[in-house]
Amino acid sequence: LSRAVPLAVKAEIGYKKLAKGVVTATATLGRPVAEVVAELDGGRRPEFPVVIEIRREDGAVTGEMTVVWTLRPNA
Repeated sequence: LSRAVPLAVKAEIGYKKLAKGVVTATATLGRPVAEVVAELDGGRRPEFPVVIEIRREDGAVTGEMTVVWTLRPNA
């Protein structure tokens, strides 16, 4: 965060099943970290998706979400 400001570009969410009780969310970066950092180091604003899967205790997927982020380099 000292090198860039993260900004959400867009997001989508899909509701799959009813979620009652405890849920767990798992986020996965959609591009290699080294690739994103290289773009930032080059003075560009990299964009990358983060895919989030939300599951109930029984393992059923209750929702899926994708947020596309960009990093604005600090001055």
